[in-house]
Amino acid sequence: MPRSLIEAARAAVFASRNAELDVLKDLGLDAKHLDAAPAKIAATLLSCSWYAERTTSEEWTPLVTESLTREEIVRRLEGNVDSSRARSHPVAARWMEITLPGDPVIQLSHTSFSPFYLPWRVVAGDNEWTTTDMRLTRAVAPLIWIDRSFDEFVAKWREQVFVWYDPWYGLDLHAESVLHNRLHTGLRGFAEACVDWRVEKSESEVSSLWDGEMLRLELRAQRARRVDAVRWYVRILERGLANDWNDLLKVADDAERAVAARPWLAKWKAASNGHCLELQAVGARPHVPQHIDEAVLQAWRDAGFLGSPEFEFSLRSNGEPHATLYLSGDDASGLVLASVLQPAPGNVLFGISSVQSETSYFDADGKAHPLR
Repeated sequence: MPRSLIEAARAAVFASRNAELDVLKDLGLDAKHLDAAPAKIAATLLSCSWYAERTTSEEWTPLVTESLTREEIVRRLEGNVDSSRARSHPVAARWMEITLPGDPVIQLSHTSFSPFYLPWRVVAGDNEWTTTDMRLTRAVAPLIWIDRSFDEFVAKWREQVFVWYDPWYGLDLHAESVLHNRLHTGLRGFAEACVDWRVEKSESEVSSLWDGEMLRLELRAQRARRVDAVRWYVRILERGLANDWNDLLKVADDAERAVAARPWLAKWKAASNGHCLELQAVGARPHVPQHIDEAVLQAWRDAGFLGSPEFEFSLRSNGEPHATLYLSGDDASGLVLASVLQPAPGNVLFGISSVQSETSYFDADGKAHPLR
């Protein structure tokens, strides 16, 4: 490179030590004039959301802008420019090192996601410091952007930063939460369901298990029940949900009767205040069909059970899942799959001292029979 470029870069290195500069101002972005930013950011977030298929900008934008205070926008912009100011970011870091010859030899290195390579780590002889001086990036820009000028890169950044998803990651959560709540509160039977169940969480979920998007509702019983909680998955259609609360109430009542027919489950619940039975339901089914794979069916057959599982529960202890339980019909037995609550020999309860994983079936008396 020309000697004049190297000398200018070295001068910028030493000028950057202890420099405290406004990075946004250095990029020609006035933080006081961001009135158009919320609408641009909201449009970007909508285009990356599953909600783009079933809502309008008029409905979405006001909800997103509730999270887009001027202070939050400035903080996000500064975090995009200077990685040392970012709280977290979903983009993987990149690495660069530049050696400037002279006396002393200067090493500039960078490991972050910043498009402007801030902060720089500087090692000049025996001295070392970190700087967020944009003038240093400008000085070494000809070593980085050989196909354009620094000013061209800055202009492009100012034009595009509001239409990139990454700087605004997570700001759509409030809007989606409100819209999720509107989905389930508008369903038939919601008022009746609220007598027995409280919605603790409502989130959309896209998984390899599902063909399309599902709404996951985590429900907690409002009064003492045998089934304490329900994790209910409902398919999201273009303008609503595929099931209503009457479907949920029916599967919850069916599950309640299934548990009542097995006194050994009541003993397990009574063994600790932290024990909880959580029903897994999809639409109007009291189980997740995709979970009942060949391995589960083989264990079911090995236990001597007929048919296939009808009910699926997560057995939880102090909120943590410890086993998956499958039940069927009037049979008072049950299959406990991959339990970390290994049953103690001859005990009608699940022991909690062992963390060894084991699949067992429980007979009508609640005695465990390990499946090998």
